[in-house]
Amino acid sequence: TLAYSFISGWQTYLIETANRVYGSYNSIAVDSQKNVHILYTDYYSGIYNLKYVKLVNGIGTPIAVDSGGSTGQDCSIAVSTDNIPHIAYYDISNRKLKYGKWNGSEFVLVDIESPGTVNSYVGQYCSIALDRNNNPAIAYGAYITNPSYYYQLRYAKFDGVSWITGAATTAATNFTYGCLALDKLGNPK
Repeated sequence: TLAYSFISGWQTYLIETANRVYGSYNSIAVDSQKNVHILYTDYYSGIYNLKYVKLVNGIGTPIAVDSGGSTGQDCSIAVSTDNIPHIAYYDISNRKLKYGKWNGSEFVLVDIESPGTVNSYVGQYCSIALDRNNNPAIAYGAYITNPSYYYQLRYAKFDGVSWITGAATTAATNFTYGCLALDKLGNPK
């Protein structure tokens, strides 16, 4: 069961209640009109499917965002100043970081970074934030297996034209969990 509650008398709204595991990975954002946007996974029979719901006065219909294999683990959502949701998530089946922007009827999905070697994983534990121009930035983890085994915290930023990706740290580390905020100038914190 996936439910949403807020502190106005602790009202609870049920989003999905079928005999599945909903929301084991989830992220929530509120837009300027106080609508709630929830990104979450629907886990059933060993497969993760990424879903999204926009709640207006507690009411909304969940939609599938990406159901091409096992997707949606470690998801993150942010809503722009013009109330457009932006998402980032780890595509488990393809071991890569994906980004999506709502176009009014669905999320337009883009691959941000794919693994460079067969055993690498890119995009885990991601966190998305938007700068003052509503351009997305994403912090995320990568498990690199070539030439040696190590974890790396990585960063991707859309500059208005293209994505720029790279290591957030210069050394091989055990840092993989991204938690991102941007200052007023768009610098990561």
